[in-house]
Amino acid sequence: LNDHIHVMVRLIDALKIIRKIKPKFLYISKTDMLFVAVIYKKIFNRETELVYEVSDLHSLLIDKQKSIHKKLVSWLVIKLEKMLCKRIKLLVVTSEYFYRTFYKDIVDTGKMLFFPNTPDPKVFQGFKRNNNKTFTIGFIGAVRYAKQIEMLIDAAEIKGINVFIAGKGIDSRRVENYAKDRIFVKIYGEYQYEKE
Repeated sequence: LNDHIHVMVRLIDALKIIRKIKPKFLYISKTDMLFVAVIYKKIFNRETELVYEVSDLHSLLIDKQKSIHKKLVSWLVIKLEKMLCKRIKLLVVTSEYFYRTFYKDIVDTGKMLFFPNTPDPKVFQGFKRNNNKTFTIGFIGAVRYAKQIEMLIDAAEIKGINVFIAGKGIDSRRVENYAKDRIFVKIYGEYQYEKE
């Protein structure tokens, strides 16, 4: 309950700040902030244009949920996302896959801008490349699509190459279990982008 109260307070605070600024455009990310922006547009300023950035797809939008509770939450989030996206001027996606997978039936192609997610070069200052004797394939990000990652592990075993997996996601446990006795697979777990 405390978490829900904290989220509501955060959303109300965001709405108060937007009302003070009175922007012509709002560039937002995440469904909760899109919700706040749509409320602002609908109630306080219909002229404000909304630009919505999707830098990743939430598992509730695309992954098949197992529990009844998660299925219900997923259904609600999908309905909310579709309803809110009707109010946006522009959808910015960092991967064309996000558009094809979820948004193509919601937002016209003319309202979509593909802007690739590029890392901040400062993060790589002082980076030193390791010269490994064995070729390594790295998978970094949300761990989902377990079947495909398992196929990668199987192919790496046949070819004698290493696999490095960093991140967490809906299929993390399954992938960890699949790779547990394979010494050529390193599971790093969750990481902090700015530091690591």
